[in-house]
Amino acid sequence: MVRFYLSFILSLVVLSAATAQDYRTSLIPDSLKYNANAVVRNYKASYEVEARDKLKAGIRWAITVFDKDGLGYLNAFAYYNDAIRIKSMEAIVYDRNGEEIDKFRKKDFKDVSAVSGGTMYSDSRVLYLDYTPVTYPFTMEFSFESTTSNTSYLPRFYFLSGYGISTEFASYELHYTPEMEAPRVLESNVQGLDIKKEVQPGRLYYEARGLTSVKREDYAPQFSEVVPNIEVAMNQFHLEGREGYAANWEQLGSWMYKEILAGRQELSGQSIEEVRALTEGIDDIYEKSKIVYNYVQEQTRYISVQVGIGGIQPIAAIEVDDVKYGDCKGLTNYTIALLNAVGVEAYYVHVESGNAMQSFSEDFASLAAGDHVILAIPYKEGYIWSDCTSKIHPFGFIGDFTDNRNVLVITPAGGRLERTVAYLDSDNRLDTKAECYLYDNGALEASLELTAEGIEYDHYFPKWEMIRDESDMKEWYANFWPYLNGFRLDSYSHQNDRDAVVLTENLEVEVGSYMSKAGEQLLLSLNVFNRKVELPDRYRNRKLPFQVNRGKLHTDEYTFHLPEGYRPESIPDSVSLKTEFGDYAISCKANEDGTLTYKRSFLLKNGSYPKEKYGEFRNFLKKVRSSDQAKILLVPNGELAQN
Repeated sequence: MVRFYLSFILSLVVLSAATAQDYRTSLIPDSLKYNANAVVRNYKASYEVEARDKLKAGIRWAITVFDKDGLGYLNAFAYYNDAIRIKSMEAIVYDRNGEEIDKFRKKDFKDVSAVSGGTMYSDSRVLYLDYTPVTYPFTMEFSFESTTSNTSYLPRFYFLSGYGISTEFASYELHYTPEMEAPRVLESNVQGLDIKKEVQPGRLYYEARGLTSVKREDYAPQFSEVVPNIEVAMNQFHLEGREGYAANWEQLGSWMYKEILAGRQELSGQSIEEVRALTEGIDDIYEKSKIVYNYVQEQTRYISVQVGIGGIQPIAAIEVDDVKYGDCKGLTNYTIALLNAVGVEAYYVHVESGNAMQSFSEDFASLAAGDHVILAIPYKEGYIWSDCTSKIHPFGFIGDFTDNRNVLVITPAGGRLERTVAYLDSDNRLDTKAECYLYDNGALEASLELTAEGIEYDHYFPKWEMIRDESDMKEWYANFWPYLNGFRLDSYSHQNDRDAVVLTENLEVEVGSYMSKAGEQLLLSLNVFNRKVELPDRYRNRKLPFQVNRGKLHTDEYTFHLPEGYRPESIPDSVSLKTEFGDYAISCKANEDGTLTYKRSFLLKNGSYPKEKYGEFRNFLKKVRSSDQAKILLVPNGELAQN
C-alpha cells in the first residue's frame, strides 16, 4: 500500500512576502561545509489547518550544492491527485555569487504519473523539475503551495534532510483553529541541539540553526533514529468525506475498522462453497488457514491500486473475487473474508515494510504510519503472520519485508500494537556441504548441497521462482561466486519444503582455475563456497552507534579428494573466536583415506551496540575474513617439506 496522496503535503508559505536572502556560497560557515555535499540554507515549512476539512500547505527551501553527489538532495517536486491541488510552484537557481542564473515556473515542471507500470488504478501524479547544473557550486530555491480537504496526516519533519547535508536554518510551523484540540507531537533526537520550540494556543513552532552534517557509517541505525525530527498528528481529522478522531492506536484502529473496512468482506456464494469444500473435515486453525492462503496464492495476482478513501481502503472482497487481482489491501481483505467463511478469525494489519524493520511508535498513533498491509490470524498464544501479496512465500512466513516490528492489528474492538515474528541468529541458517575433487591442472569439480532457512531462505528461494531460463540461472550462480575463476554450472535442482520453510539446492559445478600452481605444487584455498564476509569501513572517530539486524548462522563442510600423487604439506591450526558479536570456528583434518575435511561455522548475532565497541566488532569481522582466506600447499608425494 502506498500512502502517496499526502506524503509531501508541506507548509503554507506566503511567497510574495518572502524576504530575499543572500545565497553567496562564501557566506556558509566552514563548520557546515565539513563532510557535506550540500547545505540547506533556508527551509521553511508551515501548515494551516483552517478547519477539520481544510488544510493549506506549502514549502520553501534553498539548498546549495557543492558537487554531483549533492544533487540527490534537490527534491524539487510535489505530488498531487484528485484530493490535492497544487496552487503554485517555482524554482530559482543562483550561482556561487548569489546571482540568479535561471528561473522555472509551474508550467516548466514535468507532469507525469507518480506510479509505476505495475499500478492499474491510481490518480496519483507528480510535478517535478528535471534540472542539470552547468557548474558547481550553485543554489536552488524551490517553493510550492497546495490545498486539500484531508487533514488525517502531516508528514514527519526532518531538521537534517539526509546524510552528508548540513542545515543552516530550518523551521516548522503549524497553525490550527481554537476549536480543535492541540496536536500531538513526538520529538526524536532533538536533545543537545540548537533547536527552539514555541507552543501557543493555535500555534506550534520549531526552528533549528547550524546543524552539521551526519556522515553515513556502516551498520548505523535507521536514519530517523539518529537525526533530529518531529512527528505531528491532529486528533480530529477529515479523510475524503469521513470525519475521524484518534488520540491513540486503539481509537485509530476502531475508526479504520468502522470507516475503512466495514462492509468490504462480502463474498459470492460460489467462492464460499469452494473454500468450505477445500477445508471440509479440517478443524485445526493452522491447517485450515494454510489451505485458504494457498487458494488465494493460486487464484489471484498482485496489482497496485491507489484509489479509494485516500488510498487506504481495500477493494471489496467480492470485486477481488471477480477480477482475481488486488493490491496488499484488497488481497488481505479478500483472504480475511474467505477465512471468516470457514470459521477462522483473522485481522487486517498495517505495517511499515522494508528490510530496515521500522516499528510503529508505541505512544504516537498516526495514519502516517504504515505503507503495507498483511494478515494476522490469532493462534494459540500469538499470531500467524502472512503476506497475501506474495506468490512465493509459504504460509506463516513473512521474510525480511515485515518481520520483527510493531504493527497495527485492526480488530472489531479497536487497534492493538503487536510485534511480528522475529527471525534471529541461528533461525537464519545457510548450511553448505560439498564433495570437492581436485586435479593436478588446478581444476575443481564439486557436488554441493545448500540448505537455507529463515531469512536465508527468503534471500535464496525467490530466484527459483523468478529465473526460468537456464542461462540466467547459470549467470546467477557465477555472480554469486565471483571469485571462482572459470566457474561452470553443470546441473542444478532444488526441493522447497513449504511446510518446514526449508530450501535445499543440489548443484554440480566445475571451476577450471581454482588452484594456482608453482611448479608441481598447488595452492588450495580451503573455503571454496563461502568467502562473503565484508569488512566494514574503519572510522577514526565514529559518531553513531551500530547494530546488526537479525543475525545469521553459516556452516560449511567440504571433503577434498586430492589429486592423485599429492598430499598436504601441512595441516593448518584450528581457529576459534568467541565474542559478544558472534562466534567463528574453522578446522581442517587429514583423513585415513587421503581426503581432507574442512569445517567452518560463523554465527553473527543480532544486537545494538554503542559506538565505542565498533572497533572490537570490526576486528572480529577482520579476523573472520582473514581466516576465510586460509590456504594449504599440496605437494607431490615424496617431496620434502620446505623450511
